[in-house]
Amino acid sequence: MNHDFPCLFSLKYRKALLATCALGSLMVGAPIEALASGSPEPAPMSVTQQVSITGQVKGNNGWTLPGVNITVKDQPGVGTTTDMDGNFSLQAPAGSTLIFSYIGYITKEEKIGDKKKITVILDENTKQLEDVVVVGYGKMKKGDLSAAVASVGNVEQIKSRPISNAAEMLQGQIPGVTVVSNGGHPGSEPTITIRGMGSRSGESPLYVVDGVPGAPFNMSDVVSMTVLKDAASAAIYGAYAGSAGVILVTTKQAEAGTTSVEYNGVAGFSKAINLPQSLTIEEQRMVRAKALGGESFLPDGWDVNKNPYIGQTRTDWIDEVFRTAPFQRHNIILSGGNETFSNRASIEISDRQGTLKNTYNKGVTTRINSMYKLTPWLRVREDLTWRNRKYRDANTSSAESGVVLSALMMPRNAEVYAPDGSFGGTAPSSQEYIDQYGSNFADIHGDAINPMRLLKGNYDENHYSTVTSSTFLDIMEPIKGLNFTSRFTYKLNNYFDRFYTTRRLEPGKPSDNNELTYSSSRDYSWDVENTLSYDRVFNKHNVGLMASTTASEYQYRYFSVTGRDFQNEEEALMYFAQAGRFDPATDAYSSDHNVSVVGRASYSFADRYFVTGSWRRDYAGRLPNGKKYGDFPSATVAWKITSEPFMPKMKALNTLKLRASWGRIGNLGSIGYAAGYPLLTTSM
Repeated sequence: MNHDFPCLFSLKYRKALLATCALGSLMVGAPIEALASGSPEPAPMSVTQQVSITGQVKGNNGWTLPGVNITVKDQPGVGTTTDMDGNFSLQAPAGSTLIFSYIGYITKEEKIGDKKKITVILDENTKQLEDVVVVGYGKMKKGDLSAAVASVGNVEQIKSRPISNAAEMLQGQIPGVTVVSNGGHPGSEPTITIRGMGSRSGESPLYVVDGVPGAPFNMSDVVSMTVLKDAASAAIYGAYAGSAGVILVTTKQAEAGTTSVEYNGVAGFSKAINLPQSLTIEEQRMVRAKALGGESFLPDGWDVNKNPYIGQTRTDWIDEVFRTAPFQRHNIILSGGNETFSNRASIEISDRQGTLKNTYNKGVTTRINSMYKLTPWLRVREDLTWRNRKYRDANTSSAESGVVLSALMMPRNAEVYAPDGSFGGTAPSSQEYIDQYGSNFADIHGDAINPMRLLKGNYDENHYSTVTSSTFLDIMEPIKGLNFTSRFTYKLNNYFDRFYTTRRLEPGKPSDNNELTYSSSRDYSWDVENTLSYDRVFNKHNVGLMASTTASEYQYRYFSVTGRDFQNEEEALMYFAQAGRFDPATDAYSSDHNVSVVGRASYSFADRYFVTGSWRRDYAGRLPNGKKYGDFPSATVAWKITSEPFMPKMKALNTLKLRASWGRIGNLGSIGYAAGYPLLTTSM
């Protein structure tokens, strides 16, 4: 672009980053000749013939591109921009070359020759697109950010790893974001900590998928992930941001193009490393002797002559409970359409076996994404997702009843299985051994449970399914820079869990109880959101405004029953009809109604000085009267020093920026749905 002429940008986004650049053009014509009376006739001047060129510019996905900057090579000041439908028309010298430039796409030169009408296809500039990040209720250039926002840069490479949830995609990718797996079973979500622990209640981050909070998605569909790391960036989500932070996910969308079928698959293995290890029985005997002052002070159970079972290490419990686990994920995509109507359908099938034996996480996710362009400025989008998940869990958080700690506490002289095929305990359980040596000396090890019993003797299978439908209505630039989006989302969740535990009769921590629990829940939610945004550039002034309202409803129902005293513990007979007694049933219901209003204003000058302010008010039905709402403001400022004229250009320094931010976030997720109701009883 020639720097002698001003250029006005108006940023707008579809599948890729769009921009509209109107370049004032200069009329080029034949020079005016002034002939003075009696003066010699000047030499004739050649005038290049002007031709009219029309055409259309599209992206490699088939979408027309409005606002493409078109200039004539070696002709400063001659140019135009494409309109809303990607069409253009200009006068240019015959045989000249046109230059097409567009933010997010690779600049292209097209020689006219004798053509009067042309169609130009621009390819996406993936490197440039990486410089654009998703923020709450919009997108921004990475260099223009004044709050703490970070994006995952190598999403495609990460998706080839054996991952089963979004949290694992962030592991080790962003400074200040810590992801810790909770045990070796894939049914539990890893714990994400953003810039330190924000709450003692162990909350999870808020996932916003394509602008929809809590929407499910395929791992294979992920295009980008952005973490709002500070309160100023997360305050735009107010009471819903929570203490755990906000993670924004962008997925692939329906786009124009020829019908195609695509398959992506990944398979591999996962293995737990750097595992703790317990002492061998010989090492344990030596440590106990030192602690007590010598071997003569050891209890009789540690005397090999009196208790031969204590004299040999038989089992590596850590090796018994962990395994090298296979993983596979398959994704099939069918896409196609034209500029008016396009579809993208995908199905993802995954099977991840846990590194703890007898645990797994299996799932199927289907998604249909459609786009219908009614007019050049009116568009309807639909996103429908169904996710079905079945997983088998294990307790890894408790002490002696948790698998990992149990593997460390169980003495290594014990065996996994007794000679009769039952689970082994801390000491021999046969009466013959007790008669011969007077005791089995089980008391010397305290409470300890065979960890393989916890993995194989108990049954815990969870079944979870969810359906989410989001419908969008987009009004695109009825006035230059002005965009409006209306969204309606409905989400339905169903959950069922069947869990039973059997009697533990072996030495260690015996229990003569067995139980079977059925748990079921069903919840639904809907929300309506309307967002109006305005973005324009006036010379060196960049102005952005956004206002949005949201109304939502949520209802939840839960039911649980436990049966006990089963005479026969065969799996085929573990049903309520065989139970001897039942605990009182648990029946719960809750609902919530919320309304939110949010606004944001941003301004920047000459790509040097940036200021942004936002405000949100959330009304929550669960809160008590008189305290039904909360306000969540934020403010950020930044100074990009590398854009200053006095700053020398250095290859080693791309961007140098000073910024400051302040914000307030809420924590509505930590408040119970009955918090606003008066107490039914009081205790003195």
